[in-house]
Amino acid sequence: MKRFRNISTALTLVLAISFLIICLLFSFSLSHLYGELSRQRQHELSQAAAQAAANHTSTLYRQAKALVSSCANAPIAGKQPASVQNRTPKEKRAMLDLLETMTEYCSTSAAKQYVLRLAFFHENGILVQYNPTSIRSASPEIELFLQSRPYLTLKETGTVANMGLYPRLNQENEWSFQYMLPVYGQTSSRVAGYLLGEFRLELFADQMPATGSVSYALSDDKGNLLTLPAGLLETEGELGSFLLSGQSGFARSGSWLYTVDRARIPDSDFTVSCIMKVTSPRQEKMQFAAMLCLILLGTLLLGLICIGICTRNLSIPADRLRNRLARVAENDLSPAPELEHLPGGFAQMGAAVNQMTVSIQGLMERAVAEANAKKDSEIAALQSQIYPHFIYNTLDSIHWMAKLQKNIGICTLTESLTALLRNLVRSPGERIPLREELDLLRHYITIQSVRYMDSFDCDILIPEELQDYRIIKFVLQPLVENAIFHGVEPADHFCKIVISATAEDGVLHLVVEDNGVGMDEQRLAVLNGQVEAADKGGIGAANVRSRIKLVYGENYGLFYESKTGRGTRAVIRIPLEK
Repeated sequence: MKRFRNISTALTLVLAISFLIICLLFSFSLSHLYGELSRQRQHELSQAAAQAAANHTSTLYRQAKALVSSCANAPIAGKQPASVQNRTPKEKRAMLDLLETMTEYCSTSAAKQYVLRLAFFHENGILVQYNPTSIRSASPEIELFLQSRPYLTLKETGTVANMGLYPRLNQENEWSFQYMLPVYGQTSSRVAGYLLGEFRLELFADQMPATGSVSYALSDDKGNLLTLPAGLLETEGELGSFLLSGQSGFARSGSWLYTVDRARIPDSDFTVSCIMKVTSPRQEKMQFAAMLCLILLGTLLLGLICIGICTRNLSIPADRLRNRLARVAENDLSPAPELEHLPGGFAQMGAAVNQMTVSIQGLMERAVAEANAKKDSEIAALQSQIYPHFIYNTLDSIHWMAKLQKNIGICTLTESLTALLRNLVRSPGERIPLREELDLLRHYITIQSVRYMDSFDCDILIPEELQDYRIIKFVLQPLVENAIFHGVEPADHFCKIVISATAEDGVLHLVVEDNGVGMDEQRLAVLNGQVEAADKGGIGAANVRSRIKLVYGENYGLFYESKTGRGTRAVIRIPLEK
């Protein structure tokens, strides 16, 4: 006992050794229990992952079915002609309207990227088909639709089956998900036709991304594996046969242990299997035992050190830190280097406090810079909203003219469209001379004049001296578009659109006026931004108003005046800029 200076030191050492032995024995016992709990935990995690994948996939699955249902229930679907012979112009227009409706519904659906086709067909040969990959795609023979599995099921049983996996129409050795609904007439319960939606296999596969240790597989009620991560079935062991069996549990492949759990996709005929790679129980026990021993040793040594060290005068550095934090709360961000010289671990805390103040000051500076950048980004975002809206209408015009006018006027439309698209690539916030804006507007008027068969006239009455002033681009086109669609098109008389401009007191007034049908007070309030629109359409006026206010300020903007049956007047108010 010469090594020990007193009895308390020896007793402390004996207690420490005894505690260490007891902890080691307890750790090995606990590791055995940990191995069993670990497998249960992995099983629960796999179950949760499978259910989460199924619920996530179900959302897009329901949206795909909803897309087909929306098209089938669209009022225009029930107005399709009953025969391929002697169709009237009204019936032809109804078929084109149905194609536009399917195109619109598909463009707003979350499942749009997985659509192979949307097709309305009738047993007598009527076919209206939307193919997102090609506007003028070749239509397959009607017999393909009449021989499809969803159609045969519907005719045989009289019931609509869930979306299922079937051979692709007009494709060999390829598969797709298909869903079909009957379309009923507007005034009777007769079946006017059938609406078929065909979707790519990635509709499910993309929603189940594989990670390093987790993979997913999709199977149907017949036990067929539809999607499977590459290489899983090629490995040795029982994993492949286990997946094919449709069971849940643990399976071994090579040196790895996998847990397989399944979850059914709600309201469908498909099941998601979660395949999670786990470590072996033996390996987990060894890892846990080693980790626990290290923790216990570290805890014991730390306790002995803390017992031997008498920590004094902790209140002084603590008070300094507290006072410094109070000043920071009062926006005092001045440096305090003395905090980095406090005793013990308080020096690190002091350095952290100083770093925090530097970070806060930097964040405040970045917040100012980001506030300036946010304005430009909002302008860009608002500008970008109008491009797809315009391009869609233009392409629709070209498609309509090619169908109904047998390619007459295609050159004129294409030339104007090319000129417009060339200017779309410019910076969203760019200011251009009013002269260039009018040139773009003339191209757009050319396109719409062809589409509406010269049913309106448009005069640009802007003095030459005003055409050199700069404005943000694409502010006149949406107003002319609104005048055509909402004023000229519904009118039963030849209409005229007049575009004029005046300058007064440093302010440029741009006016778009028509003698169309006008609008009621409710619609006028929506266009003036006084109330929110009930639907998501008609973004043009709101887009122009928002961009003007973001660029020029709240004192400028877009204002509408209108009287029912007499026409509409839109006025843009912006500052004069050279």
